[in-house]
Amino acid sequence: MNFVRKSVISLATLTALVVVLSMAAPRAAHAVVAALVQIANTPTNSVPVVVAPAANQLYHNHCQNSNSSAEVGCFLPAVPAGETLIVQTAGISYAAPPGVTPIDSFVGAPSELIVVPLFQQGSTNFATYYSGLAVGANLAISGGLTPGCSADLNNFTTSGIFQCYVTGYLVPAQ
Repeated sequence: MNFVRKSVISLATLTALVVVLSMAAPRAAHAVVAALVQIANTPTNSVPVVVAPAANQLYHNHCQNSNSSAEVGCFLPAVPAGETLIVQTAGISYAAPPGVTPIDSFVGAPSELIVVPLFQQGSTNFATYYSGLAVGANLAISGGLTPGCSADLNNFTTSGIFQCYVTGYLVPAQ
């Protein structure tokens, strides 16, 4: 009997100790972790803020054309007055007829151009396919200008399909 009584008292004491520790330890552990993780937004220790453009400021447009000379291109809608278009990504694809190769290709507006290198992707009996992409361009095109895409060709042709894709965002003109 003594043995059972001592066992029950020991078990009750151990249970009470576990309950008390489980109630006290999470608070102490939480306090230690909270003290280590506090972030203060002060001038000397500022928290970085990223401001993304609003949805109505995002820009995505596409144009295409079939060529009839030694140059092919197309125009995008004019940049609204009072705003500046920041082109972040520009892509060009061209399905050239046999014997025609793009020499160089550009995206932009007069005096504000970026080069988009075109690379051969494959060919069939009817066409050779080229495509290129400029990522992170950050080209600024002023309001009122009409952006466009173009490629100079090594030969005069009356066929081929040229496509241009531009993405970015609009900001108020400075």
